[in-house]
Parts: sequence; C-alpha cells; structure tokens
Amino acid sequence: MNLRTKFTLILTATFVAALLVMGTISYQIIYSNAREEIRERATLMLEAAMSMRTYTINNVKPLVAQLGADVFHPETVPAFAAMRAFDLLRVKHSDYTYREAALNPTNPADRAVDWESDIIGYFRNNDTAKEVSGTRTTPTGEVMYIARPIQITNASCLDCHSTPDKAPASVIKIYGPNNGFGWKMNEIVGAQIVAVPASVSLERARTTFLVFMGSLTAAGVLALISLNLAMRVMVVRPITRLSRLCDQVSKGDFSAGDPKIAGKDEIASLAGSFSRMRISLQKAMKMLGGG
Repeated sequence: MNLRTKFTLILTATFVAALLVMGTISYQIIYSNAREEIRERATLMLEAAMSMRTYTINNVKPLVAQLGADVFHPETVPAFAAMRAFDLLRVKHSDYTYREAALNPTNPADRAVDWESDIIGYFRNNDTAKEVSGTRTTPTGEVMYIARPIQITNASCLDCHSTPDKAPASVIKIYGPNNGFGWKMNEIVGAQIVAVPASVSLERARTTFLVFMGSLTAAGVLALISLNLAMRVMVVRPITRLSRLCDQVSKGDFSAGDPKIAGKDEIASLAGSFSRMRISLQKAMKMLGGG
C-alpha cells in the first residue's frame, strides 16, 4: 500500500468518525429545538385559554349577572368561553385543539375520552403535579399536548355542581339533572388539554438535519479530494522523483542530475540533502578511481 493510499484511508476514516459524532450531536440539538418550539407553542395556547377564562370570570360574568334575568348563559362559564374562542381559531388552524375534559361534566360534549381520562387519573393520583405533557399519534400526524389539572378551589363552583336541587333551574333546564354533580372542594375533576401539531415542525427539523449533513458531507468530500491532490502534487510526486534518483545513484549512475524541487519545506530540504550527497558520493567515487 503506497503512501497516498494510506493517507487517503486515514483521512477518510477520520472524516467518517467526525461525521458520525457531529451528526449525532446536531440531530439531538435540531430535534430538541424543534420539540421545544412545539412545546412553547402549546404553552402559549394554554396561557391564551387561561386568559380567556380569567376575562370571562372577571368581566363577562359580573356584567351578565347585573341583568338580573333568571336565564342561564353558557357564555358566562369560563370553560365554555375558552373553548368557543378556540373554535374560532380552529377555523384556520384545524389541527389545534383545546379541551376542558372532565370525568363527570355538565355538558356531555366535555366528557373525557380514554386518553384524557388517563391524564385526569394521573392528576388525581398525583395531586402535587401541576402539568404533564407528551406526544400522541393521530390520523393527521404526531401532536404534542400539554395538560393542567382542573381543581375545585372556588366554593362558588359548587353552586352548580354539588347537587341538582341546589343548581340553578336554568342550568337543569339545559343540561338535565344527571351530569356534572357530586363535585367536592379541592377535588380534581378534569384537565385543560391543549394539543398542537408536531409533524410539520419535526419534518422541518428533519429537512434541516438532512441539508446540514448533506452540506457537511459535500464539504468533507471536497476537502478530501483537495487534500488528496495536494498530497499527490506536494508530497507523492517529489518523493517518487527522489526515490527514482536514489535508485539510479545507488547503481552508479550520476547522470540523472539534481531533483528540481522549489520551496523551503521539508521535501525541498530533502532534495537539497540528496543533491549534496550525490555530489559527495560522485567525488568519492572519482577519488577511488571509480568515476
């Protein structure tokens, strides 16, 4: 195996190892950033829902109460207001969802499905947990969700959710006496769950990773080719020339002349040493009568 081949193999092995290390690190960073971006988007949606709930409690409900009419308005319910606001968002962003799911809701449409029930069960079994997040695979792709517990901390909530006989007649008239009752103070009855699409951001991260690795690979191959050519011109050719001249001199042929290698590097220094050796050896041969 010649020097050029050894040099190429060493550089190739080094490049492949570096590519694997950089690929692993960049993959983790790019996908981690993508998931953090998705999480921030979900958190923003959840905070928006909380703002809508707060506005409903502090502004809408008191105004409606001043009307004095014995009519129940669902718009005064914070959960209802937050979910209707998200329905407007879903007109243009249908893959975003917001739910205030409960195990025993007043409105049957808010009843938790299996995976939502699991989240609520987690909060009920871990009453110190304030938030949980994860990913789910849906028919439209992967989504990330963030959930927070719905806990009864305000006694006024029990006005509508303790027993049917204590609930406003207007509420019973709309939803009936069989749902949304039996709630207790400090009980976790449901969860706010917002889900945002992850597939688009993850696909963008995948594209970024592939472009980065493709560019890095192309740059590495170009560098290998350039170094290989430089090795051939600056090292292999001069050494091959010197090797040929050494072979001729070793056979007593001093007519080959000096290697013409310009520069001040190690190869040029070696060529100069060879020229001096050839001259000294030629003189010695003449003195011995051999030249």
